Amino acid sequence: MASARWESIDSAKERDLVKLEEEETLLCEFE
Repeated sequence: MASARWESIDSAKERDLVKLEEEETLLCEFE
C-alpha cells in the first residue's frame, strides 16, 4: 500500500511539473 501511495505522489508531482511547463510556454508565447 505504501508503494501505491508513493506512486500517486510521484504522478501528482509530474502533473504539477507538466502544468508549470505549460504555463511557462504560454507566458513565453504571450510575450
